[in-house]
Amino acid sequence: MEEMNNKLKIFISYSHHDEKPFVEEFKKHLAPLKDKGLVEEWYDRKILPGEDYQSKIDYNLEDADIICLFISANFLDSPEAVQQLSKPDKNCLCPYKKRFFLYPAL
Repeated sequence: MEEMNNKLKIFISYSHHDEKPFVEEFKKHLAPLKDKGLVEEWYDRKILPGEDYQSKIDYNLEDADIICLFISANFLDSPEAVQQLSKPDKNCLCPYKKRFFLYPAL
């Protein structure tokens, strides 16, 4: 019998300037949950060469159960980071109906 994938999918949004201090540390905290098969994280460094960058981000945002935002001055200064969280047909930040966790890193 095939086992169902019940892992919570976590999308991590951050500025690349903040990857070392915040994302790498956050992944360490997720490790016990990953080891138990409870969660899997996704962030843009998992995009492989040749893959369509924006479509991979869009797919994983839509597929995520939880979206973690690492908000910092670098994040707010990054049009790419802020663009990940808004759709052209919406006027609000992150119109996705998901669970959000905001990590102020200011």
